[in-house]
Amino acid sequence: MTEIDKIIVDSIKEGEERSFDMLFNKYYRRLHYFAFQYVRNSIEAEGLVQETFLLLWKKKNTLRCVNEAGLISWLYTVLKNMCFRYLKDQEHNQQMISELNNTHLELDLFISEEEKSDEYSFEELTTIINQTIDKLSPRCKLVMEMSRLEGFNNKEIAQELKISEKAVEGNITRGLKIIRSVVKDYLTHLFF
Repeated sequence: MTEIDKIIVDSIKEGEERSFDMLFNKYYRRLHYFAFQYVRNSIEAEGLVQETFLLLWKKKNTLRCVNEAGLISWLYTVLKNMCFRYLKDQEHNQQMISELNNTHLELDLFISEEEKSDEYSFEELTTIINQTIDKLSPRCKLVMEMSRLEGFNNKEIAQELKISEKAVEGNITRGLKIIRSVVKDYLTHLFF
């Protein structure tokens, strides 16, 4: 470790923007290339690299790195994890789109051509579900969004929100029960 490495890391830890900018300019292209190898999208890779540096800035006071090599290793590790999260989210989003399309097809089986022209629609059902989620308690809403929209598992949600997994399960159960009730009422009005 050179004295310069230690100075750069120490000055970043102290919030020295110039050192941070130097580090950013020095490693941005390499990190962008690294992220691009995973996500195969330059704009997304750029965003992930920026998020990585933003996280570095936010955590600068708690970094345990003592030299530039350790800091770079930290950046690559965080960026790799962000790339994996991005890919997981993309896969989850594709799965949700597929599930929504399947749900839409299932609803089409139940709704006659005359009823399709009626004021009720799949979009309205989606709106009702979203409005129902918005009316949940703040904690329940957050847990439902993290679980169903962002693809977090119960353990990840518990760690992120600093609550027990049982509390996560309880919030999901409560949220789904309320949503099912509203959807059931909607479908009852739709068909009867």
